[in-house]
Amino acid sequence: MKVFETACAYAGIDSKDTESRTLMASILSEVAKKYPPRFVWKQVPLDWDGNSPLLFGEPLPSDMAASYIKGASSVVLMAITLGPAFDRDVRRLAVTDMTRSLFLNAAGAAFVDARLDEVQATIGRELGCYLSDRFSPGYGDLPLSYQTVLFRELNLTARLGLHLMDTLLMVPEKSITALAGVFDSPQPQTIRGCGVCDLYPCALAKKGQTCVK
Repeated sequence: MKVFETACAYAGIDSKDTESRTLMASILSEVAKKYPPRFVWKQVPLDWDGNSPLLFGEPLPSDMAASYIKGASSVVLMAITLGPAFDRDVRRLAVTDMTRSLFLNAAGAAFVDARLDEVQATIGRELGCYLSDRFSPGYGDLPLSYQTVLFRELNLTARLGLHLMDTLLMVPEKSITALAGVFDSPQPQTIRGCGVCDLYPCALAKKGQTCVK
């Protein structure tokens, strides 16, 4: 249910617009069947220089990230994508049915994020540890240029067919890269809200609402 409400929020669908919500439910079901996500992940050791985390021998360029992974002994790098077929279908529909194209794009964004939630939970179980909230390049003060590090370390072009443009945006578009700290005990969920969301200001935010529950 959460992924449906998130998709509706991304598309700017009002809670009373039953026709649009019915269409979104149908499209979201189609996304789950037609675009199975592919993902990769990797656990890497984390060193500390005082309160500054060192990843691959270099400082992690984010005070926000440092606070979220404080005390972690390692981090997990992860990436997920819906693949190029999704992007092609969004563009194709934009020519013939702009509303459906918009809804498909919103559904894909909500769906891939929800699937990464599941992947992250699975990683935690496999490691027998707890992961912090994940954070991505471009969130908070972690520069978007850090995408180059994740692409290099996860070998994303070879393994998932992802490409990083000169603008540092990814192709296929419905792809996410992220990091999370690894801990021995559960961590509070602290990365929530519009302040760290790369979709802000979305249609919901413009109405003074939020998708965070």
